[in-house]
Amino acid sequence: MKGKQVGYVLVLLIVLGVVGLVLRLLSAESDQPTLAGVRPIASEVVDKVVMRDSQHETIIEKVGGVWQAGPYPVVVVGLQDMWETAALFDDEAELISNNPDNHVLMGVSPGNATVVQFWQGDRLYEEFLVGDKVFAPVEGVEKLYTPWTTIARLCYLRRPDADEVYGVFCEFPIRFRADPKFWAEPSIVQIPRDEVEAITFSYPGDEFDLRVINSVWFVVSDGSREAASLDVTLGLLAELETLVTSDLPSVKEVAELDFTQPDIRLGIGTKEGATASSVLLLFLEKAEGSYYVKDLENSWVYFLNAEDAAKVLKTRQDFILAPTPTPAPSG
Repeated sequence: MKGKQVGYVLVLLIVLGVVGLVLRLLSAESDQPTLAGVRPIASEVVDKVVMRDSQHETIIEKVGGVWQAGPYPVVVVGLQDMWETAALFDDEAELISNNPDNHVLMGVSPGNATVVQFWQGDRLYEEFLVGDKVFAPVEGVEKLYTPWTTIARLCYLRRPDADEVYGVFCEFPIRFRADPKFWAEPSIVQIPRDEVEAITFSYPGDEFDLRVINSVWFVVSDGSREAASLDVTLGLLAELETLVTSDLPSVKEVAELDFTQPDIRLGIGTKEGATASSVLLLFLEKAEGSYYVKDLENSWVYFLNAEDAAKVLKTRQDFILAPTPTPAPSG
C-alpha cells in the first residue's frame, strides 16, 4: 500500500474514532438519570413560595395577581431568577449522587439546606431541600461547605424523603433566598430627573416649592420666587432618581405608626407626559434625624437613617444662594 493511501486510511480511522467518542458521550448524556414527576413550577400555577433555612424564613405570595413579600412588592429580577431555576427541576435536574453522606457537602442536609415549598392555595404543591449557597455552614461544625461554585455553577436539590441529589444549572448562587429583606422592593421612589417639574416641602412652620421656570430652578413661596442653588437642586434630583430604603421596619413598628399627621411632607410633581407619576411622601421622625417614610398611595413603610434622610429633606436655606460680596471701593 502506497504512503498516500496509508495516510487516507489513518485519517479515516481517526475520524471514525472521534465520531465514536462523540456518540458515546451523547449516549452517556442521554442516559443520565433526571428528576422526573415534578409538577410544573411556574408563577401561573403556584401562588405562594416558602423559603426557610437555619436563620431565616420568607414567604412570597401572589396577591391580586401581584407577587408580594409581606406588604412589599417583590424584587422583579429575583423573582424571575427563582422561576427560571425552578423550571429546570422537572426532567433537566440530573442525578449527581445517591449517597446521603454527600448531602451536607451539597448543602441539602437538614442542617444547611434551604427548604423550599411551593403552594397552590392551601395545598403543598412541591417541596425540596435546595443547596444554592456559596457558603452553607452547619451549626456547631467548623468545616466549610461550599455547594455553589464558579466552576460547577450548579444548584442542588433533593426531595425531603429521598437520598438522591440532583443538580441544575445556576449561573449565580442563592436563587432561593430565605432572608425576606432580599425579596422586598427597596426603592422608595424612582423618578428621572428630567421629568420633575416641582418639589414641595412642607415642614412645621414652613412650606415652599422648588420649581423649574423657563429652565431655571427657583424657590417659590407666597407669590415670591428666588433663584435656587443649582448644585443643591441637581444633587436632590439625583437622589430622587433612585431613593432606596436604609432598612425595613418590623411589622410591630409599622403597626404603631400613624401617618395621618406626618412630621414632613415631600411632594414630587412630574411633567405632563412623564413616564413616572407624581408622588407624595410622608415622613414620621423616629429619632435623631431618622424617619419612617411611605408613599401616600401605598400601604407599606420604609425607613431612612439620618444620613440618607438629610440628602432629600432640604430646608429653604439649603437652596438660597449666598449673596455675592460687593467689592470694597478702591482708594
